[in-house]
Amino acid sequence: MEINVTAFQEAIENGNYQTTQFTATPEQVAQDGVEKDLQPAFAALDAALDQGILAQVDLVIESAEPTTVRLETGVINLPFADSRKVNNFLDEDATVPLRVNLIVISPYVNQSGLRIDIVAEADAYVQNRAANQAAVIAEVQEKLALIEAERTAPKPEALEVPAARAKATTTRKTAAKKTTTRKATAKKTTAKKTTTRKSAAKTTAAKKAATKTVSAKTAPKPKQ
Repeated sequence: MEINVTAFQEAIENGNYQTTQFTATPEQVAQDGVEKDLQPAFAALDAALDQGILAQVDLVIESAEPTTVRLETGVINLPFADSRKVNNFLDEDATVPLRVNLIVISPYVNQSGLRIDIVAEADAYVQNRAANQAAVIAEVQEKLALIEAERTAPKPEALEVPAARAKATTTRKTAAKKTTTRKATAKKTTAKKTTTRKSAAKTTAAKKAATKTVSAKTAPKPKQ
């Protein structure tokens, strides 16, 4: 069975594929085994392949956090939801073999919550259905055991920080801003002393000196 990449993408985009869903409880799976619960899913896949129809067949294990086991036909190991990304890996004009993919969806299956594996090319699957179905059952059993282990694993407790190492919260006190009132310095006014020159006394002394000089010059010389 082969299909053109563009034709495959258009069929998925337009919803031209067969969807079938079956449900089971965790108690049913534990009691009957997943092999029994997968038989209707295998029958629906086989019918679609025999008619040459694209198919998506789900077995939903119902719980608070359900697990979906899905058998899906595709051209690469990508789910239908990512069919537009096929162009990143295959030429849009290429004609490629149709494949059967096993998809397990659960928050505990891995970090992305989705695990996808190629079971076989569609022709090889049809030619040896029993062996391929047995491989799918073994893979699903392994994944369900992993999911249960992860789901029931004790959650790591938050480590308590010793009191001595606890980071002290320091309250930063905002220093009160001191408002300084500047006292204006009183400007000392120096009284200017007015000095009274005793001009009169100096004038009188000068006159006296002048009189003496004149007297000395005009005085008659004594006769010898």
